[in-house]
Amino acid sequence: MTKVSVSRITIFPIKSLDGVSVSSSVVLDSGALEFDRELALCDRDGTWVNGKRDPRIHLIRAEYDLEIGSVRLQSPASFPDWHKFELRGERKEMEEWFSDYLKMHVVVQENRLSGFPDDTHALGPTIISTGTLSELDRWFGFDDLEETRRRLRTNIELDVLIPFWEDRLFGSQQDPPEFRIGEASFLGSGPCKRCVVPTRNSLTGESAARFAETLSSRRKETLPPWATLDRFGSFFYRVAVNTQPPKKVTRACVAVGDLLTQKSEESRREERFAER
Repeated sequence: MTKVSVSRITIFPIKSLDGVSVSSSVVLDSGALEFDRELALCDRDGTWVNGKRDPRIHLIRAEYDLEIGSVRLQSPASFPDWHKFELRGERKEMEEWFSDYLKMHVVVQENRLSGFPDDTHALGPTIISTGTLSELDRWFGFDDLEETRRRLRTNIELDVLIPFWEDRLFGSQQDPPEFRIGEASFLGSGPCKRCVVPTRNSLTGESAARFAETLSSRRKETLPPWATLDRFGSFFYRVAVNTQPPKKVTRACVAVGDLLTQKSEESRREERFAER
């Protein structure tokens, strides 16, 4: 197997807003990365206020200092002054800022155990390779790998230049393969179903025509032989890999530079036999 290591880790402390690159992250008991999607914006009814629902979210800039647990927020066009808040201590103040900006009542919810992932059956980090990001950048002519990263919003980037290499990390839904990154173990849940967010410019919210259809058709045409075909369904609008924790979870850490290792099919068969 190609030697693969972690080249980048990105955390999104407030769901739907900008991420922050970190050198390492703690994997919680739930399988989620610490601080990732720990806060989420909701309306009075508890429905998420996110980029899928409101393109104005794309116009908000967020800068984090996780060592002290703070965020600075602004929106260049309408709220140009930066405002600093404690992530865990000034929720009411953040709610007022978001409410003023969006002109609606906003509640900031918190979940330190598992965050607020879109896929509640796969609480672990999302994984993608640099090769996949480069291929998508080429398909759509962004000429900006950072923009491609911002659109896909994945947590762990692998330092491998083979497009869609990460499709090796999932298999059948009944028997997801296990792999390790540094000290942490994960199960590959399946290819990540994408939403409307990647179709939009991450900074302006401007939509690209037929982005989803183009990605789906190109994905189907170029699906690598190691990908499990039946995990894609009829619409191939799926990129990156969702993960979940194994049955036995111990708190661990992942870091930039950690190697990814996969269990052989033989060792997996032996473990299944021992569990009977």
